[in-house]
Amino acid sequence: MRAVRSTASRHGISLRTPGQRGGLLLGQPRGYRLPREQREALLSGRSYDRLLAAYTDLMLGKGELCPACGKRPVSTRDGFCSVCHARRLADMAAERAVEAEERLRVWREVKRRSRALHELSEATP
Repeated sequence: MRAVRSTASRHGISLRTPGQRGGLLLGQPRGYRLPREQREALLSGRSYDRLLAAYTDLMLGKGELCPACGKRPVSTRDGFCSVCHARRLADMAAERAVEAEERLRVWREVKRRSRALHELSEATP
């Protein structure tokens, strides 16, 4: 049975039965507890190979933590984890929406004043 387990591990095959939740996951560094979201994703079958490799690098002292949250490894080119990166993008989009709304409000006011000035000049003989 030990030979089967080591061969499965070597080839990246999980021997877990569906629904089994306990124990170390395949590729998880010993002595390190994965955050719940990554652990659940791995157990459900979604692939997090890059993320797991990044956590392994962190454990070995090779990787960097996200400067915004300090919880997850850096996974984007701008130096943030994917969660903080998405959060920053959403914040920037919200700011741009507010700026666009403000520009639209200013433009409407300019047009209103222009119309009023035009009506005033037509009314005056």
